[in-house]
Amino acid sequence: MTSRPPTGGPAAGRGPLRWLLLAAGVVFVGWLVAAYGIAPRLIRSAYAGESLPIFNRLIGGQGRNDVDVYLTLWSARARQGTLLLGAALLGGLALVAFRGPADRLRRRLLQSGPTVGFGTTLVVAAWVGLLWGLLEALGLAFKVRSEGIFEYWSNPDFWWMTPTASAVLSLGVAGTLFLLAGGRRGGLSLRVIVLVLVAIGTWSAVRALQLGIHSGILWILAAGLGVHLSRAGLEEPQRVLRVVRATTPPLALGVLALFLLHQPLERWRSARGLEALPAAPRGAPSILLLVLDTVRPQNLSLYGYVRATTPGLEALAARGQVWDRAFSTAPWTLPSHAAMMTGHGYSDQSGNWAAPLDDTHPTLAELLSQRGYASGGFVGNLLYTSRASGIDRGFLTYVDHPPNWRTWLYSQRAMFWLVNKVRERIPGGRVGFDRKLAYEVNDEFLAWVDDLEAERPFFGFLNYFDAHMPYEYAFLREAAEMGVESPRDSVMVEPGRWRALTRSEQQEVDMYDGSILSMDRAFARLLEELDRRGRLENTIVVVTADHGEHFHERSIIDHANSLYTPLVHVPLLLAGPGVPEGLRSEATATLKDLPATVLALLGEENVAFPGHSLLAPRPGPQTALSEAMPSFLVNQVGPIRRGPMKSIVVDNLHYILNGDGVEELYDLATDPWEERDLIAVDTLAARLPGLRAHLRAALVKQGAEGSGSH
Repeated sequence: MTSRPPTGGPAAGRGPLRWLLLAAGVVFVGWLVAAYGIAPRLIRSAYAGESLPIFNRLIGGQGRNDVDVYLTLWSARARQGTLLLGAALLGGLALVAFRGPADRLRRRLLQSGPTVGFGTTLVVAAWVGLLWGLLEALGLAFKVRSEGIFEYWSNPDFWWMTPTASAVLSLGVAGTLFLLAGGRRGGLSLRVIVLVLVAIGTWSAVRALQLGIHSGILWILAAGLGVHLSRAGLEEPQRVLRVVRATTPPLALGVLALFLLHQPLERWRSARGLEALPAAPRGAPSILLLVLDTVRPQNLSLYGYVRATTPGLEALAARGQVWDRAFSTAPWTLPSHAAMMTGHGYSDQSGNWAAPLDDTHPTLAELLSQRGYASGGFVGNLLYTSRASGIDRGFLTYVDHPPNWRTWLYSQRAMFWLVNKVRERIPGGRVGFDRKLAYEVNDEFLAWVDDLEAERPFFGFLNYFDAHMPYEYAFLREAAEMGVESPRDSVMVEPGRWRALTRSEQQEVDMYDGSILSMDRAFARLLEELDRRGRLENTIVVVTADHGEHFHERSIIDHANSLYTPLVHVPLLLAGPGVPEGLRSEATATLKDLPATVLALLGEENVAFPGHSLLAPRPGPQTALSEAMPSFLVNQVGPIRRGPMKSIVVDNLHYILNGDGVEELYDLATDPWEERDLIAVDTLAARLPGLRAHLRAALVKQGAEGSGSH
């Protein structure tokens, strides 16, 4: 370490810098040629399927989304790239023109006070990154434990991923600062290293806690802490460096131990759980539950959609039973999945926006494990079906966040922010690091099945997340393959007023339909693989969705914000031993009856779950209760803004009670899109007291079931 400033006049190093600027100019010209000459031609050829396979897959053409869509996307990115490169080139020219003042400014900013060489810079950066990363992980763990909330990036490997990601980011920032300081000519100010890296680490650690502090204000506070530590902590720099050098190896070894031990411990726990299982009944069928996250039946050819989005499901339906009128208990993921696992409705279980499913009610996985079933969950939704959500309870194996580089990239908040900023500027790129695609879920599930004893029945739960927004441009290829345009080119945005969907909105529908076809193909391949392993014939297959999606109906997008049929009407298909073949049922079904239905198919007495088997005849009208609750955690649009909602389907009628007391009534037989509110129709006035009574009775029954009276 030295405090001596670098020597040399303003002209020193001017020659190499000029050569560097010349090279930068060549790169800039090359960029212009590539961005505005080569790239548009490449996009056009890929759109026609005449380019390299990787580009043909990226650019899905031949459909409604003409080539201008992709050219417009690229044009925006090209402009951004040109501006950035141009600004960098102008900055370089300014450095050449004003080398003397620039050198003095650089020395003042980056080489004031005690300076260190490149090796020490990296050691300090690794130390700050590892320490602040561990603090971020500890803060997250404390918040989860103390407040009972969970985060989509709090994966089980975060204990080692967060500090290593923080260290890598710190090393990158420190290395960049060292180069800006002039490299080996004078070194880098130790105060600058500490200030910048502490500010970044503090911003990341506090941002991860989601305390509601504005990002800009948080940067100011983090920078203030960095300034304070860089001054107070470096009054004796040699002593500080001795501490850093002495503690960096133990920090690194501790994180390495976490990395090396976590996965083996997970496998050991799973193996111990399998060994402890009792013997299963001889010949007991396996169970496969597939949840198509965010898939509404209105876009499935299984339910009459003109695009062939589900040929695989239709083939399965030929040897099973389909319900035309099945309903979710909630218009979003966690409470709906909780109902499928426990048989309890939204207001009767703990799973909510900021709270996981607790252990109040037994789960299907727990009960089947007691009967000797190997149980495994494999999910693409890495937020509300992750093990942190509580849906994993009872599963001996549960695979959510894969321990790979994508998970590592978003395990630390500052790295997550940086990666997102880069990803947003890639047209047609992978939409997220917070999900897995269906084929990845398949691979995890099949690898698990292959490790099971052949005689051991399994309960496999799979969540496909491909159809959840934001959608992947790659799915436009599947939409184009179907060769038919979406039939819904207009929507009712408010009662009595329709409008045409814009090209962008049509493209969303295309990507959605393409994602459904992609998942259908993945599921068909999964069934083929199970059949090849001799596992399919004796497997009960259940296919459904947790909720649907709004595509601008009533000016609503997304989900969780209404109880209209685009959100709560879901597909439902059962096939396998004990299921009638080739049947379609028009009876009203609710997803909370799935646990009771599975037990009935296994011939087991149901003493654990409320509800009834969907395959057993029941007297009286069939009903389905759905509920929605607002949350401060999400940007609520639609009727949910008026407060908690409830609805009940009784035969053909769908009665909705909004949070402000306003009632709505729709006839699903004649108006499946719920475009005509019948609440004021005189001929139906006599039905309203009965519908209100059905809703009250369903809520009372649900409360009784929650207290243990089934």
